[in-house]
Amino acid sequence: MEIIIKCNIYMKKFIFDLDDTLYSPIEHESRDKDFYKNLKKDKRLTDLLKKTKENYIFTNGNKYHMEECIKRMKLKSLFKGYSYSDLFRGKYKPHILPYIITLERFKLNKNDFIFYFEDLADNLKTGKKLGWITIFIDHENKMRQKPKYIDMVFNNIYDAIETCLSLKISITKNSN
Repeated sequence: MEIIIKCNIYMKKFIFDLDDTLYSPIEHESRDKDFYKNLKKDKRLTDLLKKTKENYIFTNGNKYHMEECIKRMKLKSLFKGYSYSDLFRGKYKPHILPYIITLERFKLNKNDFIFYFEDLADNLKTGKKLGWITIFIDHENKMRQKPKYIDMVFNNIYDAIETCLSLKISITKNSN
């Protein structure tokens, strides 16, 4: 007997790295004194995040940096939770500890479909080991061959989110 369970969008969880993932490093190259001032609301990103609903930020940046970025980008109300370096006990992605802390903090479980958006390929390795769907944001199109631990590659966050929203996920369970 075959049982097909279709999940709806509410079972999809979206975890975003912050720096160079939610905003483009091409548009925000400098981390100088004007960096925060230059971060602005991105209507297209805002509209997409409203559709995803179950959004979380997972960053190696500290709490101040994360809060300042999402405040200036006017994204705060679109995220259900935040995980940042101040919580990671001196470890950073791709070390497993930040991922464990993040799973607990966001109350995620193995039945969730977790889409993980990241601009550093090495950080996706640990996510893949945890069963997450890994999405590499390659703003400069430098990746020539996709490693096995990366499920999808996009050169911008918009196409990545739109594709993940359009995916129809079904689970097939065989029962004897």
